Amino acid sequence: MFPGRLSCSRTFGDMHAKLHTHGGMEGVVIATPEVSHFSIKDNYHDFIVMGCDGIFDKLESSAVMSVAWDTIKRSKASTSTAQLSGKVTDAVIKEAA
Repeated sequence: MFPGRLSCSRTFGDMHAKLHTHGGMEGVVIATPEVSHFSIKDNYHDFIVMGCDGIFDKLESSAVMSVAWDTIKRSKASTSTAQLSGKVTDAVIKEAA
């Protein structure tokens, strides 16, 4: 296995990491996502966080939500959705690191 050499978007390939014949370990790197679905409710769901093991191996879902909400609360009302998304992303990555 080659720790640190994988990227989530590449796990559909990466034969060197997946196949024993190429020095990999079968079953360690998979391209099958964990998927959940639910109905979005007015005044209940404000955003969705999509992340990978790089985040969720380090932080529980509740911690990710806390970082997101804290970042949102500290941001100015005039912050655009794109800017706010970037700030939340940066804060979550920093917390996970």
